[in-house]
Amino acid sequence: MNLLKDILLQLFFLFLPVFLYYHFDNKYQPNISELKRQWTFFLYCAFSVLICMHFPIEFQNGYVFNLALIPIILSILYGGYLSGILTILLIFVYPLFSTGSTSFLSIFLTVPFIVLLPAFLQPRWMGYHKNKKYLLSFLIVTVKLPIYFVFILYKGISGDSLGPDSYLSGLLCWLILCLSLFLLIYFIEYCLDLGNLRKQLKRMRRLQHVTSIATDVSDEVHKPLTMVKGFTQLLGAEQNKTNREYVPIILSELDRAESIIHSYINLAKSSDTFPAKSLSSKELMEEVMDRLHTYAANNHIQLNRGPLRKLRLRGNMELLSESFTSILKICMDAMPASGGKISVKNFRRGNDVIFEIVDVEGKMKEATLHILENYQYPSENIQNNQVNAAFSVLFAHYGDIEVKRGFFRSNVVQLTLPAYIKKKSQLNHRAVSP
Repeated sequence: MNLLKDILLQLFFLFLPVFLYYHFDNKYQPNISELKRQWTFFLYCAFSVLICMHFPIEFQNGYVFNLALIPIILSILYGGYLSGILTILLIFVYPLFSTGSTSFLSIFLTVPFIVLLPAFLQPRWMGYHKNKKYLLSFLIVTVKLPIYFVFILYKGISGDSLGPDSYLSGLLCWLILCLSLFLLIYFIEYCLDLGNLRKQLKRMRRLQHVTSIATDVSDEVHKPLTMVKGFTQLLGAEQNKTNREYVPIILSELDRAESIIHSYINLAKSSDTFPAKSLSSKELMEEVMDRLHTYAANNHIQLNRGPLRKLRLRGNMELLSESFTSILKICMDAMPASGGKISVKNFRRGNDVIFEIVDVEGKMKEATLHILENYQYPSENIQNNQVNAAFSVLFAHYGDIEVKRGFFRSNVVQLTLPAYIKKKSQLNHRAVSP
């Protein structure tokens, strides 16, 4: 019973700082700088390390164990390199001022090896899927097992009498460490998901504000555009070579701008008046690829068409084409001057249609991946209004964007839109049912 109390107490020491950090971070410090964020994360991890090492878990055979390795791993993966280095220094400095009887030799032997994999994974950790994070965390904790057994063998060679209880205690400690790390990662990911939901709620409030001023925007934009179009038609009535050459081009561009603005206004007013219809995902991507073919060639980018399936969507073809073109152009601009390879494909997953923009060679700039991964409309990091409009169209179609960073593979930007599924009427259902 005392062992169970010690384990629960250690878990409390781990969960409380993490809960406080993400509570205050999401609620009071949404725009904190990266340096301050890492320092703050270190302070919370430092509290867990100190308390876990000061109140360790004691087995009946006298073996002493604590969960201080978990804050070290989390400080690197979720905090950053600065937070991780400071936490590692703390765990090495603490025994110099500690008067307890706890032996820290096993920690000194374990920490240098167990932090290597988290340090390697840290730049791409936030882009991994949750299942992959659990698998990688299992591999990180498994490093402790061979180090512990080598330590046991060393003590046996030096003359200490060690029975089977020592090996069982080591296996039990590893199991506790592994399950505790899984629980902490699950809790942190849950907190991050809540933060993303809060950002989406703020974005929806902004879109609701746009809806409230849609009528005023329509009057202020549509009338001047109509006047410019009328004066241009009057200029076209004059029979000269310049007018015959340029006026039709101006009129076509004005018609196109008027059509896009009209669609945006309808989009903001109500979903019932939004000019949406069934469209093909293959035709959408082919139109986007045709638009950017010349741009890709001029920037030494090899734009490949992967398997494009003909899946049904519901939305505005013109707006979605403009949106996907802008997002794909962001990915192309993130390539180095030497160029690169981008592959585009689509497939269906459940009730969603997934569009993947694959950075085949992994050359895309880290800053661009970070912006796409943490995008919220309107973005202060992207000053291009066309790009912000592209994301607003994607979100208004109930879409989403996700970045998957490669681990020995390519970076992937996923665009998700709901699939258009026709519901069978009750009459047809009764006709085919026995």
